[in-house]
Amino acid sequence: MLQGKQVVIYGTGHIGGRIAEILTVFHAKTIGINSSGHEAKGFQQVVSMADSQPAIENADILVNALPLTPQTKHLFNADLFKQLKHHPLFINIGRGPSVNTSDLVQALDTKQLSGAALDVTDPEPLPKDHALWQKANVLITPHISGIHAEYLAESLAIFNHNMTEFVQNGQVVQNQVDYKKKVISIKKRVSSC
Repeated sequence: MLQGKQVVIYGTGHIGGRIAEILTVFHAKTIGINSSGHEAKGFQQVVSMADSQPAIENADILVNALPLTPQTKHLFNADLFKQLKHHPLFINIGRGPSVNTSDLVQALDTKQLSGAALDVTDPEPLPKDHALWQKANVLITPHISGIHAEYLAESLAIFNHNMTEFVQNGQVVQNQVDYKKKVISIKKRVSSC
């Protein structure tokens, strides 16, 4: 049951906002965390990274929907997990390297986290003998959380809209990437089957 649960979502962009919007239907309290604390659609409250401690202390669910930048690499680490009082569920749909994996394993072992749902990990793919595979309170999916039946059609519609605007006025109007944030590139690793 999500009613009355405090869900803290790191990342208030399109993905985080949509998650918050859906959770609101289930009467969860949604708190977004972004770099400045600026308001964001779908959230009942938004706080800055610097002011996030009270929100995460009382989180029932903690969601990472952040891009990987120098500021977010290993953001989810032992220091952050020690601040948690309610033993939340941790969900990572952001980037694997934003989580210090050994600290995550320790937080699960010490019950700082009640469980984890991981669509991304570091390293990716996880070695066959990694401790996370052995945990009954961990769900690992194969980096596919964004895939759905309409994905290609929706992506092409965004591309078409942006291309039209770019040809007409030189602007990308939807899903513009802020290159000043220096997003870290991740090389995809292909596992052998």
